[in-house]
Amino acid sequence: MYQEQLNQISQSFSNISEKFSQPFYLLPEFWTLVVALCIGIFSPIFTEWLTRRPKKSNLVVIKVITIIQENNNEIEPKPPLEVSRLVIENKGKHTARIVEAYIENISDNGEIRKNFIPMPLMWTHGQLFHDGWATSRDIYPNQTVYLDILNYVYNPEYVDP
Repeated sequence: MYQEQLNQISQSFSNISEKFSQPFYLLPEFWTLVVALCIGIFSPIFTEWLTRRPKKSNLVVIKVITIIQENNNEIEPKPPLEVSRLVIENKGKHTARIVEAYIENISDNGEIRKNFIPMPLMWTHGQLFHDGWATSRDIYPNQTVYLDILNYVYNPEYVDP
């Protein structure tokens, strides 16, 4: 009985010695170990690189539209309202996050107006924040949004005849 067990042990050692008789780089177990180590070492680095790379959006101004809206309400007539808007589309593959637009200066007949304080522009359908202003929003891929650049109310009572 012991002899039989000793024969099995010696046979398993002979199989091991056969494997070690050839160079280690020819063993499939060696290459399995190399591939597993490479995956284990480089996958966190690659994952970190993927999450940190910039996700670029591509905001494009399509056109400027101007609409004159008249309120012909008989009870309380109001002066006409002129609204100019930029039509903007995100042609990129990623969402443009927290987009804000500002007027930094105004040019009047080729001259930049002095003492102008920069001000944020309003999105027509932006996310309202706690203060009630829609000055920033997310723009998703292939989404078209509108940015108000002018709200002009013509009121004849303020104009001299």
